[in-house]
Amino acid sequence: MTWTRILAVHYADTMLDYGTCYAAHPGDTRPQQIDYAFWVLLGPDGPVIVDTGFNADIAARRGRKAVLPPDQALSLLGIDPAQVALVIMTHLHYDHAGNSDLYPNARFLLQKAEWEFANGPDMTDPLQGAHYEAEDLARFQALLDTGRLELIEGEARPLPGLSLHLVGGHTPGQMVLRVEGPSGPVVLASDALHFYRNDGPDGVFPVTKDAEAEKRGYVTLRALAGNSYRVVAGHDPENRARYPAHEASDRILDVTDTPRF
Repeated sequence: MTWTRILAVHYADTMLDYGTCYAAHPGDTRPQQIDYAFWVLLGPDGPVIVDTGFNADIAARRGRKAVLPPDQALSLLGIDPAQVALVIMTHLHYDHAGNSDLYPNARFLLQKAEWEFANGPDMTDPLQGAHYEAEDLARFQALLDTGRLELIEGEARPLPGLSLHLVGGHTPGQMVLRVEGPSGPVVLASDALHFYRNDGPDGVFPVTKDAEAEKRGYVTLRALAGNSYRVVAGHDPENRARYPAHEASDRILDVTDTPRF
């Protein structure tokens, strides 16, 4: 089975220092925009939501600019969140794990390694714990308690034409998706690849639990996709030049087909 459309919703953004985004450039204060996205898969078994973004309160507190709130994006796409049956969480950092309550009838999939990390002793390390929100984790605990959160280990195939892969690196439970599209596979990297230049001499994204695992993840991404052009980076504003806008909004990108260069 193929998925008819694979969409990246650019819901917020901010400016960071270049050195904050590339490990090979510590202290470099040149500006680097970072886009925040979640993803929507459309097809016979869809819609499927991949990650849930953050809400307006978190945007304000963390100094992020909301440009298309997730609930508004879904409305533009004609998606009723109450009808969404499956949400896939690539990991639980704040910019991926808010708004879980927007989907009252969905089941959620998450790597067991991510759940254990987010609820383990590493959260006392401010370099790691600062990227999680206690409120988000509490909501996911409630989902786990009620049987709506399923913890998986390693590769999983929840639906035809869709496979989930544990790569680690950024967090121990970082997961990526391989989606069969009409023109071939598309790999949604999420934070396994923040920017395309991370997979090169500029170095990995510095917020990582295991930089060597992150580098191995880049190899896995390319292998899953068949070539690097079918990998969609999670936070790179270059996506807006690579992919066409959806008819509903220029903040929604159609990443179904091979990117334009």
